Amino acid sequence: MAIAKSARVIIGQVNKQFGKIRKAKPTEYINSAFNHLTREEKAITASNKRVLLAQMEVVPKAVQGMGEVIFPGAQFNVKKAKLLEFAQKTGDKKLLRQITQAQDGDELYKVCTDYNMGLIRKVEHNAEMLMSNSKGKVTLEMEQAAYALKTERAEKMFGIYEAIGKKSTNPEVLKIEEILRQQYGMKNVNLQDDLARGEEILEVVKGLKAKGHPIPNNVLVSDLHPSLGELVRVNGESTMILQSSEYYSRFKAASNNPQIKQDLLKLITQDDLLKYSIPLQKAMHRGVTMHSTTNPLHAVTHECMHGIHPNLIAFQTGKIPARFKPTVENISLYTNMNKTKSEIITELETKLYLTGSLKPDEMELYRHIKTGR
Repeated sequence: MAIAKSARVIIGQVNKQFGKIRKAKPTEYINSAFNHLTREEKAITASNKRVLLAQMEVVPKAVQGMGEVIFPGAQFNVKKAKLLEFAQKTGDKKLLRQITQAQDGDELYKVCTDYNMGLIRKVEHNAEMLMSNSKGKVTLEMEQAAYALKTERAEKMFGIYEAIGKKSTNPEVLKIEEILRQQYGMKNVNLQDDLARGEEILEVVKGLKAKGHPIPNNVLVSDLHPSLGELVRVNGESTMILQSSEYYSRFKAASNNPQIKQDLLKLITQDDLLKYSIPLQKAMHRGVTMHSTTNPLHAVTHECMHGIHPNLIAFQTGKIPARFKPTVENISLYTNMNKTKSEIITELETKLYLTGSLKPDEMELYRHIKTGR
C-alpha cells in the first residue's frame, strides 16, 4: 500500500471531521478506545472481545465437511494451485509450506481459517501495542498507522478469498449482480452463486438508495469469512463482505454443538471470564436481543450503515457520556459486547432505518453521537 496516496484520503477525512490535526511527537501514542471506561468496564470489554475471537477461531475448525464444500475433489488441485500462487506473492513461507502439505479439502480449509484468524490477531495485537500507553491524543500519523494495518489485512484477506472463490454461474444470481452494477453503481460484485444472500443484498441496497443512504462500492460473498459480515475500506472504496448462506448455516449448527460449547466454556473459564459475563446475562434476562431489531435483513443493513460514519480512530474512540450507559446496554447484546462509538451509532442507524423510530433515550444518544452535543 502506498502510504502517500492513502494519506491524502485520511488527511481529508480527518480535517473535514475534526479540523486540522497537528503532527505527533515521538512520545505520543494512539488514543485508547476505552480510556473513558472504569477499570471493571475495561476488563469486561476486553473479556468479551477474547470470547468473540475464541468463537471465531474454535467454531470454523469444527464445521464438519466444510472443506469438501469449498474444495470439492474436482476443484481441489486447481484451488490449491491458486492458494500456492497467493502464498508465493506474499512471500509467506509458512503459509506456502502448509498449503503444500495439505492433502485434502478439510486440511486446506483449516490452513485458510488459521491464516484468516492470524490476520485478525495481528491487527488486534498491533492496535493494542499502539494504544497501550495512550496519552489521550489522536494524530494524523496515528490514523495512518491504523489505516495501514487495516489495509494490509484487507488486501491479504481479499487475496485468499479470490484464490478459493468461484464466479457465479446461476442465471438468477448473475441477474442480481448485473442490477447491482448497472442500477446501483457497484464496481466489483461476486455473490458466488449464493441466491439467498444476493436477494438480501439487493433488497437492502434498493431500500438504502431510495432513502439517500450510502451503499458499498463493492460486495463479496465468501465461504471463508469468520464473521457474519464486515465493511472494509481501502483507498476511499468500501467493500461489504458477507458469509455465504451455507457457511452461516453450518457455523450456526456448529455453535450449538455440545463439544464446541464445552471447548468455548473451557477457554472462558481458563481466562477467568465467567464473572465478566454477568452484565450480559442480566441484559439477556431483560429480554435484550442480539441485535437492535429482529429483522432478517439486519446484518446486511448494519454492514452497509458502517459506511455512514468516518473510518477514523478519532471517531471510534470518542467518549460516550456515562448517562448513556443504560441505553447502550439495552440497545442490543451486540452493543453490550462492542461498546465502540462506531458500533453503537451503526446499530442505532440500522434500527432507525428498519423500524422507523428509536426510543426517546436512544434518540438522545443518537443525536449526541451525530452532533457531539
